Amino acid sequence: MTTNAFQLYKQEIINSLVPKQILEEWNLQTNHKKVVMICHDQDLDRRVAQQIETLNTLGMQVLLVCLAKSSESSVEKVHDLFYIHRFGLSQIIPDCIAYWSFYKRYYYIENTIHRLNFRLRTIPFSEQDKSTPSIRTFAKKYRVTVKNLLKRSILLPVNYLYKKKVFTRLNSLLYNFHLALKYRPKGIYMPLPFDLVFYNTAKPYKANLVISYDLPSLKAGALLAEEKGVPFLYDAHEFYYEQKAFSSLQKKIMMEVEQEYIKKCSAVITINDTFAELMKKKYNISLPYIIHNVSRMSPTYKSNVLREMLNISKNDTIGLYQGGVLKNRNIKEMIRGVLALKRNDFHLVILGIYDPLFKKEIETMIRGNKNIHLLEAVSQEDLIRISSSADFGIIPYPACDFNTTYCTPNKMFEFIQAELPILYNKHLFQVKKMLSEFQECAIEADFSSAKSISRNLEKMIRLDKKQAKEALRQQKNKFSWEQESPIFINIIQTLFAQNEKNLSSFGS
Repeated sequence: MTTNAFQLYKQEIINSLVPKQILEEWNLQTNHKKVVMICHDQDLDRRVAQQIETLNTLGMQVLLVCLAKSSESSVEKVHDLFYIHRFGLSQIIPDCIAYWSFYKRYYYIENTIHRLNFRLRTIPFSEQDKSTPSIRTFAKKYRVTVKNLLKRSILLPVNYLYKKKVFTRLNSLLYNFHLALKYRPKGIYMPLPFDLVFYNTAKPYKANLVISYDLPSLKAGALLAEEKGVPFLYDAHEFYYEQKAFSSLQKKIMMEVEQEYIKKCSAVITINDTFAELMKKKYNISLPYIIHNVSRMSPTYKSNVLREMLNISKNDTIGLYQGGVLKNRNIKEMIRGVLALKRNDFHLVILGIYDPLFKKEIETMIRGNKNIHLLEAVSQEDLIRISSSADFGIIPYPACDFNTTYCTPNKMFEFIQAELPILYNKHLFQVKKMLSEFQECAIEADFSSAKSISRNLEKMIRLDKKQAKEALRQQKNKFSWEQESPIFINIIQTLFAQNEKNLSSFGS
């Protein structure tokens, strides 16, 4: 096997990522500015959805390139100004040395075994003469020599091992060992696997602006924007590599990627002032724009959805947790606090997307308890209306890593729009900072202690909720997309204006 032969094979693999089906209509239309968005989420994030709607109101077409939930890719025209291209899970090919070494060994094994079987093929009985040939003629025709018989005796067990996929399993073990040496992973082996598929999926589409969401799409977005000669906007929802799931070596590698490609951005957006200041200092860039994770302004709902659905008395109090129901979110600690409360007139509603195994653990914890209710997630359109039928919201996240310590989660802004007072973990620095404006509507608790949780749940139950809701009603406009969207619009218009100026000066 020559290096050139493998390079051709490698290029074939990369070429297979070029989408077999694209939205031809997108490239044919020329009467709208075109924005290509790249996002590694499978479900459309509210922040991204609101930006798409805003761009559409400006008359711009948006194409979202994102991850499918199955191995199959798909394309969709939502309406004239919004298109989606989802790439299948089978299309994800990490561009790293461990992965290509795996394929190099695979290529070598396949070619070697097939070549040996071809050169030392078994006697093709279907081609034998009906008459019995002489031993010399037979040996000459079918190369039956002692040397070849010995080689065939070795090839038989090799073919058996190949058929039983022993070589494939050994190759996979070597691959995992190589990944372990390269990344020393804690949980996630491959930290940034999407570069090739993002780049190849988005490459056929025309664009006047490229937007990447979070680190997994940064490199591909930067390369595409540079190749197409268009502005590049990076919207960082967090310091992606600071997640607890990554090893220190993975964090270092990912930080270097962000440090290199963030300098190719025309503009950078992030979610709060703490992240903005740190990004400026760490990467030596201009201060990023700040757009909070706010939702659209909601009307005041007079809803009893949860009470009617769960048959809860109007005199009882409902505390609501909504969002991902996962480990490392203090869900069990929150439940222990509720169990320690020992009140029949308080109900905890957990509304969200569950990790199946973790849900079984929760169900075991609450078995026999009629005051803790597990409900499946609802649509974004219904979320605030349903949330408003609770009495207060709960943000229990532990400050387990940098991102959670300084996060400003969607649910905080959704609770504000639903006019719900909030019980939150006191170790969430940025949440505490922002909720300081709502002193009469927010109470902190130590979520590592069931005693502290139950004590502060008691405070929330006794809170003057009518007064708290009125205070939130007066302030919630400040924390709405209607207040934040002009910042986003200004960024987009500035990028287009700068690009047009650069093109005109280049032309002159």
